Amino acid sequence: MLQLAEITDVRVVILRMSRVSTVDATGAHVLGDAVNRLQRRGITVLLSGIAPGHEEILSTLGVAEQLRRDGRVFPDTPAAITYARTHVLHRTADDPGPLSGAAAGRGGSGYG
Repeated sequence: MLQLAEITDVRVVILRMSRVSTVDATGAHVLGDAVNRLQRRGITVLLSGIAPGHEEILSTLGVAEQLRRDGRVFPDTPAAITYARTHVLHRTADDPGPLSGAAAGRGGSGYG
């Protein structure tokens, strides 16, 4: 996960959580750290498919709260991809946002 934060020329990353079987406090902290590193580089981070059992630990540790407030947590990956295509990848020079100057990104994180 931390290697993901070092990838260049990415505008958006979708972390597909649907096949993650267990999230403990350590895993949640690693996830939060990776999300923060990506965001500091101007990369939009989207989460998809968080299992109901994982919501509690992520909420307790505050890992996904800002993403949720920003509307960047999705029930499934197709919804996240649709958001990425319509709201992130089509930004123009007239709408610089945090993504200006970055090349179109690769999706996925290795998680199902």
